[in-house]
Amino acid sequence: MKDYGIEFYENLGNWDFSQIKYQTVKKSEWDFYKKIEENTNESSLCLDLGTGGGEKVLKYYPKVGMVIATDLSNSMILTANENKKNYPEKNVKFVKMNNLEMTFPNGLFDLVSARHTMIDAKQVYDLLKDGGLLIIEGVDQKDCWDLKELFGRGQAYHDENPLSEKEYQDIKLAGFSSVEKIELDLFDEYVRRNKTEKGILLRRVSYGIVARK
Repeated sequence: MKDYGIEFYENLGNWDFSQIKYQTVKKSEWDFYKKIEENTNESSLCLDLGTGGGEKVLKYYPKVGMVIATDLSNSMILTANENKKNYPEKNVKFVKMNNLEMTFPNGLFDLVSARHTMIDAKQVYDLLKDGGLLIIEGVDQKDCWDLKELFGRGQAYHDENPLSEKEYQDIKLAGFSSVEKIELDLFDEYVRRNKTEKGILLRRVSYGIVARK
């Protein structure tokens, strides 16, 4: 199996799937960006990790004092700055940085958000102010499980423990005072390119974590 690592990600230069036609039916009321909105205000300083081309942070992030959005890929940051031109009212600064080797001062941020990306829980804990919040949305082991079982492979297929549980335990060990894990069941109905009535029903399983310092 080909390894789609950093070189593939760097060459991609864009992480926007908005042109894919699909419908999403959520089985949970938990919403990543709504949760951010509930825990920020117009003076909050936020850090968004693994922001990709910035499409989500620009479109969905609530109005805050500033968002510093990071990604390890030069090409993604270039794309993000191009996308920013369409959102002149958004106070977002895009910075090239590795999630696992951050260089911000400790105690700087009111909130750290991470969507479908790796984090170092202890580093995030140190970067947050006292009482600051970490909000995560991730793809769990059981995501697209029917397809994984059919082909005998796939993301986290052979892992002994789900990613959500590992991340949950890492966050607790980092020292957060309260940690809440939420399983999010999603069903995506993809429409075939020939625009017939037929489609593919694919079971998606994500998770959310909210942790307070």
